[in-house]
Amino acid sequence: MATTVGVGACAGFLGSMVGLGGGLVAIPLLTGALKLTQHQAHGTSLAAVTATGAAGALSYGSVGSVDMVAAMAIAAGGMATAPLGARLANRMSQRKLQMALGGFQLAVAPLVCLKPYMTREKDTEENVKGAPTVQTEVSFSSLFPMTALGCCSGVLAGLLGVGGGTVVVPAVTFLTDHGHHAALGTSLAAMVLPSASGSLAHYSAGTLVPSVALPLAIGTAIGSSGGAQLASTIPEESLRYFFTVFMIFLGTRTLMKVK
Repeated sequence: MATTVGVGACAGFLGSMVGLGGGLVAIPLLTGALKLTQHQAHGTSLAAVTATGAAGALSYGSVGSVDMVAAMAIAAGGMATAPLGARLANRMSQRKLQMALGGFQLAVAPLVCLKPYMTREKDTEENVKGAPTVQTEVSFSSLFPMTALGCCSGVLAGLLGVGGGTVVVPAVTFLTDHGHHAALGTSLAAMVLPSASGSLAHYSAGTLVPSVALPLAIGTAIGSSGGAQLASTIPEESLRYFFTVFMIFLGTRTLMKVK
């Protein structure tokens, strides 16, 4: 159990620092350290994503960096499609699931580093002032694209066992007036309900291991709270470069293990 809690704490800490649920970190550790099958790892990691999102959202919310209107719109779409992603995962072979995860990890690696070049004004303001309080909520005209965004992230959650933060964080920045820290907090809040929905689907299919999911969730809740607090004190550029290098490492390692 101590190993599982440690895996969860590591995944939650690293995930919440860059607005992710920790699934991209947890899955390689679950298949490596805990010897779960690829399908079990994807299903069980959603329990960690749920805990990371809840704990991280509370931390970001305590400083006013969560837009709950946007988060609920995204969550509504995600709850509808997460079970679909889970069913797709259960129909794929272990080899294809590994390839999908590794390819996704490599594909998202540069996204966080590229984002500031398209949203430089917002990020510069945040780097000067720190993590600001959300001043303006998402307009109701943006609710439809937010819900559509949630549908996409929900499929990713169910299929790959991730929270979808790699898609949600830049999208929230583009669709609203929020900067990076507010997008991180909103992303974490938005992934809670879809991840819980996907977890139930995986549990029904027998690909969620309860004896691992519970200590994993406890570890991620602890780690994500600390990660979110630390993230608000670290320059965003450093976080982005760390995320990119780490994702390249994990993606390469995942693809090298494909048999």
